[in-house]
Amino acid sequence: MSNPKLTHKLSELMSHEIYIHRAVGEGLARIFFTEFEQREKEAAGGNVEFRFVDAVYFFTVAAASGVLGNLAYDALKAIVRTVRRPKQEIGSLKFEVVISRRTYNRLRRARHAGTKALRKSAAVEKKLETEYKLMVTLERPKR
Repeated sequence: MSNPKLTHKLSELMSHEIYIHRAVGEGLARIFFTEFEQREKEAAGGNVEFRFVDAVYFFTVAAASGVLGNLAYDALKAIVRTVRRPKQEIGSLKFEVVISRRTYNRLRRARHAGTKALRKSAAVEKKLETEYKLMVTLERPKR
């Protein structure tokens, strides 16, 4: 006999994993993710595989959105800080540990040559609020 609650929970988990895989699997997010993954592999001695905490995947999507929106690195960092709830995240990292300022600025300048980076973007902030809710699993507050 099947358990409907368990089936529903498994379905949610699979949907979550598929969404993350698709969000990070291509484009600019993939560049940021591959760079971070390579640094972690080198630090661990080479031929290893990881399943990172959700925040890592969110950071790569946020960086891609920031590049596309022509946001300055520090402006994006501030938006990420506003959107996140790190005390409720499972495993907590800092944005700057995952996303290299050098890589971010190189990609942003290549995409928006000759223009100044923006200091704010309500559209990017709104998008990242949604992405955070979809990508990052939060622990329930303790009562």
